Amino acid sequence: MQISYDKEADALYIQLMDGDFQCRTVRVTNDISLDFAAGEQLVGIEVLGASHYLKIPNLHRWN
Repeated sequence: MQISYDKEADALYIQLMDGDFQCRTVRVTNDISLDFAAGEQLVGIEVLGASHYLKIPNLHRWN
């Protein structure tokens, strides 16, 4: 699992599976998307406006 944060976009991505996948994206809300690979395996979760949703100290320092 890998977590990355884009400070300029205020976007957090949680990659649950390693590797390159061709994914189907399902938008749960305007700000939250799920990426699914073949076999409906959840590959990643994207959260836009992450600092609003996630109250993580020093989130802006993540890379």
